[in-house]
Amino acid sequence: MFTINKDQIKAHLAQFDGPPRWRQPLLRLTRIVTIETRRRCMCIPDRESAKEEARQIEQKFRGTVSDIRITKNGKGPQGTYSVGYTLTETKTEALF
Repeated sequence: MFTINKDQIKAHLAQFDGPPRWRQPLLRLTRIVTIETRRRCMCIPDRESAKEEARQIEQKFRGTVSDIRITKNGKGPQGTYSVGYTLTETKTEALF
C-alpha cells in the first residue's frame, strides 16, 4: 500500500514559482453583460440632414448600433426630424 503525507505534498508543490497550487482557483467565473441604450438626436431641420446624421452615426458606431429610425416631430414646414438608434455594449465581468 502506498501512503502520501500531506506535508510532503505541500513541500513538493512549494518548490514551484508562484502561489502554492492548492490556493490557485480552478476556474475563473465570468459573466457577459449586455447593455442596450436608446438614444435620440433631435431638432434636425430637414429630412436630408437627418439621413446624413443617421449615416454618420452608423459609421461612428459600426457594429454596436442598431434600429436606426428617422421620425418627424410636428406637422407642416415647422416640423423637425429626429434620429433614434440603439447602442449595444457588451462587457465581461469577473465574478470572483
